[in-house]
Amino acid sequence: MSPTLREWMERVRKQPVMQDILEGLIPAQPAVILLGGRTGIGKTILAMQLILAIASGVDFLDIKTKQTKGGYLGFEGGEQKMCDRAEKLQIAYPNGAFDNFEFELSAPFKLTGQGEDFTKLYSPKELGLLAFDPLKYLVSGDYSKPADALRFITTLQTVADKLHLPILLCHHIRKPDARSLIEPGELYELKGASDYVDHATTVMLLERERQQHRPGGGWAPRRIDYFVLHFAKARNAIAAIPPITIKLNRDKLIFEKAEDGGEPST
Repeated sequence: MSPTLREWMERVRKQPVMQDILEGLIPAQPAVILLGGRTGIGKTILAMQLILAIASGVDFLDIKTKQTKGGYLGFEGGEQKMCDRAEKLQIAYPNGAFDNFEFELSAPFKLTGQGEDFTKLYSPKELGLLAFDPLKYLVSGDYSKPADALRFITTLQTVADKLHLPILLCHHIRKPDARSLIEPGELYELKGASDYVDHATTVMLLERERQQHRPGGGWAPRRIDYFVLHFAKARNAIAAIPPITIKLNRDKLIFEKAEDGGEPST
């Protein structure tokens, strides 16, 4: 017999409350988190910054984190290039974060079946968050086809359950007109994105800043180091999370909240 609503609430309230790894966005339990954006926009930088923030327990773009061990498995970028990035990141995260961050560059492989071999490899690491960058190399078949995407997501959810952690997927998103901006709502329609969006707990979209207007009229020069992080989907958030205008600090190779934050003008 099913419990009454009151009985169910009393049972739930007796359970320990688990703090989100990233407040309102990444739960401390199995989940699929998607970070999308066009090629070369900075998803890898943002993903590494997120893991380092969590590994050190500091805020990520003013969003609270729970300190836990993070992992990153990348399939793109040469060793020297990634090492150069890490050298810069040490400026912003000097105190122990690198020791709490499992990092690996790998040749592409396919995540198939129940992901037994992968689960066996990563179980001893006791991670709190694991990132794959980018997801397309793990998908058996065509990552943009619904059937292949669904098969991959099913396997990925099984792996997340076995490892007891959320998995962050970096995903290259293509748009027919490269000059136009990707809007959050379009993620449900763009080829190679919609199936992953449907099964994700949280979806973040990194996109260029809209071109600003001059106070006296006309277009201002485009600010190449300014971007917008959209939260297209956040099941765990109490309310919709407004987009964050961020600026790339090239010296530290991290994104920082822009001083003139908020959604850019159109």
